[in-house]
Amino acid sequence: MFSYRDTIYDVWLPAALRFGIPYGDFWSMNPRIIMIYQEEYIRREKKEADMLDYAAWLNGLYIVNAIQAALFPKKAKYARHAFSLKEEGETMSPEDKFKEWIAAFNKKFDKA
Repeated sequence: MFSYRDTIYDVWLPAALRFGIPYGDFWSMNPRIIMIYQEEYIRREKKEADMLDYAAWLNGLYIVNAIQAALFPKKAKYARHAFSLKEEGETMSPEDKFKEWIAAFNKKFDKA
């Protein structure tokens, strides 16, 4: 049998606590306000996942750079400075920067 009490304690309250709403404040809110918290929670989680994804990609870039420097020490040098998240005056996406880096690296091996 459907019970509002069970729905509140089994669905709405755990969700509200997960979204960061304090227990005492939950009881004075309506579902519309809780949905706003949910949207912000989802946005924040997506941003964190995107940052973790970028960090993993950047870690791979360092590894590729290190392997290339180890295998081809005369042609490929390990980066002297850290790859930064944002460089001054630069608006390229990380993917575009990586493509540009690959093109520059591959030019070293072209026999023209």
